Amino acid sequence: MLLKNFFSTVVCSVLLSCLMSWAAEGGDIGEAETLVEKAVAFYKTSGRQKALEEFSRSNGSFTEGELYIFAYNLKGVIIAHGGDPGLVGKNFINVQDADGRYFAREFVKTGPEGNWVDYKWMDYATGRVESKRSYLKRVDDVIIGCGAYGSLFSAENRQTNKNDLEKDIGNMLAEYIKSYNNKNVESTLASFAPNGVPVAVGTGVDESRFGYDEIKSQLERDFTQSETIDLRLGNTRIDSHEDVAWIYADAVAKVRVGNDEETIKMRSTFVAVKKQGKWLIVQTHFSIPSTGQKAGESFPVK
Repeated sequence: MLLKNFFSTVVCSVLLSCLMSWAAEGGDIGEAETLVEKAVAFYKTSGRQKALEEFSRSNGSFTEGELYIFAYNLKGVIIAHGGDPGLVGKNFINVQDADGRYFAREFVKTGPEGNWVDYKWMDYATGRVESKRSYLKRVDDVIIGCGAYGSLFSAENRQTNKNDLEKDIGNMLAEYIKSYNNKNVESTLASFAPNGVPVAVGTGVDESRFGYDEIKSQLERDFTQSETIDLRLGNTRIDSHEDVAWIYADAVAKVRVGNDEETIKMRSTFVAVKKQGKWLIVQTHFSIPSTGQKAGESFPVK
């Protein structure tokens, strides 16, 4: 049956350390938001020209450590930049970041209520392109923003983001499990990301599936060979970096084949990516612990 991908502790540790390599010093996104609010107030009281000039002063009142104010017009042209004043006058509407994201197009959609945008940008303190989260607000026809890099996100915001992540991933898994238990092939496949080659590894010796066609064939086999399936997840651990999440969960499946019902205890892992605001599976695996390997033993060797 198609119950899917187990990473070893070593692999998970390496993945975690690689994905969580963030910058270590500077302000957090709470401070970035505060600086934007301060800049908006200054703009309203001092006027456009004076405000934009002050925003572009590298050592001005709107540069705090690694935090600085920048501003765009609605066409995507930078009209103020405290981190690199040399960028003023350049149009970024068609510029993509390292991940291919047209971040300036997201900037100019910002309204007076404010907006958050995640993208990649040069960290002028380190000289490296880093993950960045910026808060933006529109005043007149000006988009005023400020962002923080990687681990500069405050503990409070990280906890809020983690709570949202766990909720979103929980909903994704619930939809996947519901579709699988209902033996709905198309709905189960819809839980997988549409781009690339998704991977699904099951408990059987021939259950390493690559791509939609192979996964679909496996699902059809699972559903044909069983009268009922009741798959449930428990003891779930979720973590992420930007738009990639990895999940571990204990799993139990009750499967009825003919007149026989089997209860299968397993361990499962999932890898998911976030596409257009929705989490989708790119890799799954369910494994059954070896009965020939005792607790405390690293290998099932007799």
